[in-house]
Amino acid sequence: MFSTGVITCHRKVSYLNQTLRSIRAAGFGEIHVYADGNPLPLMTTTRCNNVVWQTNHTAVRLGPKPTFKQLLWILAHHDEPWIVIFEDDVQVARGLRGWLEENIPQEGVVSLYTSSAHDGDDGWQQVNLTPSPDQPWPWRNCLGACALAMRRETALDYLANDPQQERTDRGGASLGEYCYRNDLPFWVHNPSLVQHVGEVSAFRDSFPFTDQRRAARFCEDVEQLRVTA
Repeated sequence: MFSTGVITCHRKVSYLNQTLRSIRAAGFGEIHVYADGNPLPLMTTTRCNNVVWQTNHTAVRLGPKPTFKQLLWILAHHDEPWIVIFEDDVQVARGLRGWLEENIPQEGVVSLYTSSAHDGDDGWQQVNLTPSPDQPWPWRNCLGACALAMRRETALDYLANDPQQERTDRGGASLGEYCYRNDLPFWVHNPSLVQHVGEVSAFRDSFPFTDQRRAARFCEDVEQLRVTA
């Protein structure tokens, strides 16, 4: 059901191996790792231990959103109906894939990571994307880039119609604006299904590790959700 990927780049502290272990424990199969700026010794597309390693073959970084979009394009040309892309510094709820097959919302963009800013009632919730005088760009609050899922057809349409083509960051915000302009929901789940563990940003070493970059509540195992359902 899912084509699965991870975006990564070189940095001083790497969480990639533990992220891959967590994704496997969540039940996802083949994982495509796309590296921005050649941080890996494997410089061509290489398969190893059910992981496909790919790189943009340049020492110049594209930035987080172009890297995300490049991997999204690759995965959108697979046969699976859904795509999920993780950043390289996350912990994923054990057993998540099987639970998502039964419970994922069927339209829009789904953030599997829920920032503390969106902590609220349990279950799936839509982020409010309607502009107001005090919040003219509410899609800036779509802080879900740690783990994003969407249908293949949604991915292809977003790639062709990204409303923030010029930006190299704020992937979640561009998807939020895309959802607003196309009358699609942007979903989060409480408790969060993914936790952000990296204390150093994958793409901006100086980016502070604020409370908004962690989930207030994290489901470590989806069995917890089945018990409380």
